[in-house]
Amino acid sequence: MTKKILSFNKAYQLKETALTIGFFDGIHLGHQELIKEVVNSKYVPAVLTFSTDLKSIIQHKKEQLILTESEKEGLLSSLGIQQYYVLPFSKEVMSCSPSDFLNFLTSLNAKEIVVGSDFTFGKNAAGKADLLNELKNRNIKIVIKDLLEVNNEKVSSTTIKNYLRLGQIEKANSLLGYHFFYESEVVKGLQNGRKLGYPTANMNQSDEKINLPDGVYKTQTEIDGKTYPSMTNIGTHPTIDQLDKGIIETNVIGFDGNLYGKTIKVSFLSFLREQVKYKSLEELKNQLRIDKDNCR
Repeated sequence: MTKKILSFNKAYQLKETALTIGFFDGIHLGHQELIKEVVNSKYVPAVLTFSTDLKSIIQHKKEQLILTESEKEGLLSSLGIQQYYVLPFSKEVMSCSPSDFLNFLTSLNAKEIVVGSDFTFGKNAAGKADLLNELKNRNIKIVIKDLLEVNNEKVSSTTIKNYLRLGQIEKANSLLGYHFFYESEVVKGLQNGRKLGYPTANMNQSDEKINLPDGVYKTQTEIDGKTYPSMTNIGTHPTIDQLDKGIIETNVIGFDGNLYGKTIKVSFLSFLREQVKYKSLEELKNQLRIDKDNCR
């Protein structure tokens, strides 16, 4: 997949594309419907998205995301997107008129544009999805898809984030269409897990990505293209050497090797239990044995 950072007031000579537009936080089942539409087109499948600070600027606060930028790129590529355009959310973009944005889209040489029915653009979101139909006069095919519902619930990034914050992993995954995951480099911890007989691969929590509630989760971990069952603790491990800041600790079942400095992907299947401060290390070990059996 080729990535290109765009400028709002610049002419481009780009390939003829089928272009879907949106922020695509999470690339959930609704987003995937838009992506399928452009991938099945006769034109080069492309995505136009916005810089990750878009929601933070609109809502005047730091917004945690379901996917980091690198995770989003990897997922889009795996779904068949070949051209990835990023439009920084500049003052020009924020203040542009709907007609200015339509002219910008025309400059991208898109022959087909696919959006959801809730798509808006231009200053104060004045441009609605139906306004894109004006581009038909410029020989651009417009496809506006209805919002997807699963079990009578609208699939949206906001709904998914609410489920994740509550630790309701399975509900979030049912709307994502894949298992929510963290993908990051393994860092050195205190190695207490190794002393207990449960060595862990540790990852720092991200300020950019949404954090799950503290607790123990059933997970699976991908290492060098191979997937292993695993159990993951998120929190400050209060029983032994309590930390000031939470960490993600994963015991990979069936793997024996050094993971320091390696990037791994930990996918979350379900929430097992809340974080507990145990009275003794023996009590903690007994609980870890139960957790491991539940994760095999």
